[in-house]
Amino acid sequence: VIDRFRQYNVPIVIIDNSLANNGNFLINICNAFEIDFIILSGYLRTVPESLIEKYPNKILNIHPALLPKFGGKGMYGAKVHEAVIANNEKYSGITIHIVNQNYDAGEIIFQHKINIENTDTPDSLAEKIHKVIAINSYRESVNLAKERGCFPIWDADKEAINPFIRRVISENFDNKEYEKYLQYGRRNIANLS
Repeated sequence: VIDRFRQYNVPIVIIDNSLANNGNFLINICNAFEIDFIILSGYLRTVPESLIEKYPNKILNIHPALLPKFGGKGMYGAKVHEAVIANNEKYSGITIHIVNQNYDAGEIIFQHKINIENTDTPDSLAEKIHKVIAINSYRESVNLAKERGCFPIWDADKEAINPFIRRVISENFDNKEYEKYLQYGRRNIANLS
């Protein structure tokens, strides 16, 4: 992922685990980069309440099952697929939801349902789920969130990224400057906390 963003000179901040629960630190980073909307991809930690309050209904995450079933604390990765198969479900899929103070309990924005075959195992189900998790699912979800007053990174109508990301890409971030920024960030990121 980092290499993909480097191709477009998008700034990256790598956050140490010790700072991941520091809401003020995360808010300072978001403010510094003028972040309007946060898209997580299977983030497994509790999002700090102060960050949720700063971005109400503007944080999305993805879950590898059809919520509200098979969600909540401890339900992630293979555990989800094992539980789905053990429960003899006919369907599974992905859920993209708004993040709130409770694991996997925010408003559901989008679900994509897939059939479970009698021959499916937790591993084969996981493979199917990973095929479903694609940019199109997130693109559609972001547009649905946009209808609820959020500001997406991707605008499917225009097939374009939002103006902030476009500005970051087009402005003065050549590779040398980017590397300088990244080195500075690694050395000084703790100063923001």
